[in-house]
Amino acid sequence: MVWGLCRTIPYVGEYGVYAFRDGVLWAYGIFAFTVAGFILAEPTLLFTATRILSRFSTVYLMLMPAIGVLFQTRFDVLPRVGPAADATFPHFKAGDSMVHLAAITAAFVFGTIPSNTAKIALLVAGIVLCSYSRAAILAYAAAMIVLFLLKPAHKWWTIAALFAGASTILLALTDVSIPITENREISFRQLTENVNSLLTGTELDAGSRNGTKVWRLQWWDKIIGYTIHGDLLWTGKGFGINLATSDNILTGPERGIRSPHNGHLTVLARSGVIGLSLWVTLNLLWAIRIVGYYRLSRLWADTRWNKLFGVLLVYWAAFMVNAAFDVYLEGPVGGIWYWSVFGVGIAAPMVCRRRVPVLKLRRPTRQAIVRETA
Repeated sequence: MVWGLCRTIPYVGEYGVYAFRDGVLWAYGIFAFTVAGFILAEPTLLFTATRILSRFSTVYLMLMPAIGVLFQTRFDVLPRVGPAADATFPHFKAGDSMVHLAAITAAFVFGTIPSNTAKIALLVAGIVLCSYSRAAILAYAAAMIVLFLLKPAHKWWTIAALFAGASTILLALTDVSIPITENREISFRQLTENVNSLLTGTELDAGSRNGTKVWRLQWWDKIIGYTIHGDLLWTGKGFGINLATSDNILTGPERGIRSPHNGHLTVLARSGVIGLSLWVTLNLLWAIRIVGYYRLSRLWADTRWNKLFGVLLVYWAAFMVNAAFDVYLEGPVGGIWYWSVFGVGIAAPMVCRRRVPVLKLRRPTRQAIVRETA
């Protein structure tokens, strides 16, 4: 955050509010300090957060598929918000939605929150609805890989494999096609095109799914060129400048994009190798710390802490992957969520180290915590 501030202040005079607008990429870190501070001051908030996650999952699983269908089928009649023509209320992005679906899946597998047939059905519906997006598929897949490494013997994996296989075969045999946007749909063909475009395809073909992939790769190569291999190695271009205009990489309707659809490379482009190194180190140390306490809680046979650290790891993995393919951490929809979860991950090991049993008390009190800690 300090380095981000150093790369923002010099550009305020030239770019004004845009410098602060781009600077939220690091400024949202305030939420991590705030959340961690509240939990350390009142450890029972970890219990409160678990209950809130349970309530959130219920509401989210009911509303997300409905909002997604409404957004995709009635986009033209939804009210516009702000200057962007494509900003509506409500708004729906498959990758962003899949991050939370991954966390809810982990919470179901770990038993952090209760699940039932209705919730699982809504979860599956949400996953299917978001499956037209490559970023969404990758974010969920990465989160599930982490979840599998943490819980390899869970019964969910057999059920999920059978369901996924049966659904894929059914789509292939029936050739069902559910239109989502002008060039996207839920179908077996769309699924295979998404997988193929992730693994192959570098040529710009109007009839393929590689168009957006190509300009992103070109833009990312250009950023690496003027930072790692160029004169802006250490400092980057700073916060405030429009990267799309400066890099001269986009034309037409995409021209208004300010960030290269990769939060990690946005850090590199705006704050150089120093900023990227700090960013990578920060996340790796956080993840290593959570993994350490996940393993420690298993040695203690303390399932409550084990579940909490497991969900945090899965959440983090989904955040990282989705941020690598979309403008996610640069806005409040992703930035506030990510840094809030990060703050929980800062405070939880500190509380766990003192073995404060806040997650196993029905209604823990401050006096009970002090007594148990002593």
